[in-house]
Amino acid sequence: MFADLSDEKFLDLIFTEEDRLGMDYIEEAKKRRNVVIPFLTRVLQERKNYQAEGKKFWAIVHAIYILGILGDIKAFDALLSASQFGNLFDIDWTWEALPECYLRLGKEAIPRLMEFIEESKESESLAVSSELTGLWNFWEAYPEEKKRIEDFALKIIKDPDTHPEVRADLIASLAEIGRKDLNPFFDELFERGEVDLDTVNGDDLDYFLNHEPMLPGHHDDLEGFYAVENIKKRQQRWKEEAQKEEQDHFEEQILKNLNQISRNAPCPCGSGKKFKKCHLLWAEEEQRRRAEEEDKEDEYLVTRRTISAERIAEMEIRQFLARKNQTALFAEIKAKALEAAKTPDRKFQHRGYEKYFEPIFSKINFEGKKDFENFLAPLLEYFDAVATQLVDAPKDKNSIH
Repeated sequence: MFADLSDEKFLDLIFTEEDRLGMDYIEEAKKRRNVVIPFLTRVLQERKNYQAEGKKFWAIVHAIYILGILGDIKAFDALLSASQFGNLFDIDWTWEALPECYLRLGKEAIPRLMEFIEESKESESLAVSSELTGLWNFWEAYPEEKKRIEDFALKIIKDPDTHPEVRADLIASLAEIGRKDLNPFFDELFERGEVDLDTVNGDDLDYFLNHEPMLPGHHDDLEGFYAVENIKKRQQRWKEEAQKEEQDHFEEQILKNLNQISRNAPCPCGSGKKFKKCHLLWAEEEQRRRAEEEDKEDEYLVTRRTISAERIAEMEIRQFLARKNQTALFAEIKAKALEAAKTPDRKFQHRGYEKYFEPIFSKINFEGKKDFENFLAPLLEYFDAVATQLVDAPKDKNSIH
């Protein structure tokens, strides 16, 4: 069927057939690779394609998967564009497939991945996550490249310009593969506040280093995406999701207008029954359930934000202390913060924050008021986060000002 099509019509199918292209299309693409590869690379390098909707959106997905299957190094820059635009427009299809696609390009892609990571190391880890994962795929596939990749990872970790998230990501990967020999160095980085604690903290590191080695890469079955059974499963899943979305919309309308629907009115679902005999009990129970779920979710979000605030503040305190060559002081700060947070309210209000932290202030050689304020701000954030996580801890910070 595809063999009779002109190149133009054959290539246009990636824009018009959604996810229905199968392995017969892939086999024909292999025969026309000299035409297909340059065309698909152009598709991935045009920003407008990532903003397309409906059928046209599938061009991006097919371009990524097919270039991965064809495995030609000439596609590297296009896949890199897909990574960057995928992050920009939040397209999760790219995150799933790209690490495997890079691997399919062959070992020639390794130095180019390293070059991109080197150039992007100052950005947040999301900007290089597919490339880092792709590099670890090469680490797994080519034993002779393991030392080269590990040495590169260590070089990026040691670079002072590397973003703390990227550093944390690489530390986690080296810990996952069992590099226990690097643990003292990692501990030193944690002490100096050079690791993003929201990405990896000390407990995470201990877990990775003390369990069986894991593979930090990620593989995707590129050919399997085009298998008939998988296409059918996807279409069935999306059909069910569409039906659920329609049902959810109907239910949302009932809940939204619950107070306006008479108990004796016909049920909006069209069953012919009175509302009180049909969806009323469900609506009342659903409202109650959602209220409980929202309370739990709010509690979880507050806890998560508090933990994140604690980790960010801890990192900033450690960085300040590192500049003063006093990293060992953090243990004392943590102990004092816990002591103050656990103090009964009346006693705490009498003593105030200053009494707890004054012994620490006296040990630091502050270079003027501004230097002290630069230390005090994260210290207060850290204490507040610690205190928030303790049930009866004082939360009012006014007494320190």
